[in-house]
Amino acid sequence: MLLKERLVILIGGEAMRAQLYLDNRIRKMLKEPFETFAKTYHERVIPIFSSLEEESQAIADEKYEDLGKYFNPESDDPADYAEMAWEAGLEHYESMSLMQYNMKVKRNRQITLSKNRWDYSTIISCLG
Repeated sequence: MLLKERLVILIGGEAMRAQLYLDNRIRKMLKEPFETFAKTYHERVIPIFSSLEEESQAIADEKYEDLGKYFNPESDDPADYAEMAWEAGLEHYESMSLMQYNMKVKRNRQITLSKNRWDYSTIISCLG
């Protein structure tokens, strides 16, 4: 079918048919980049952040081991070394969390910018 119709309610309460002439092949062609974007986002980007806490803990543990090489029990406080290691893990967690947030913002921005070129509900259904 070449003619797609939708019901639009005008400000005065009148109903009017909005028509969008798109062949199914063209519709599929326009939808494909959004599906690719959604698939890539869900399969490659989201898994990067799935083990963020474990990564941060591993970084803190590694930092603690590295700092232990320079530990002098006569003059150093072990709590200082533990705090430095904890801060290294926290710094990693904060930077990766910020990156995750920015990725979500960019994804939402992409949806918003694409809204004028394609049916918003179709984009949302693609991105899940």
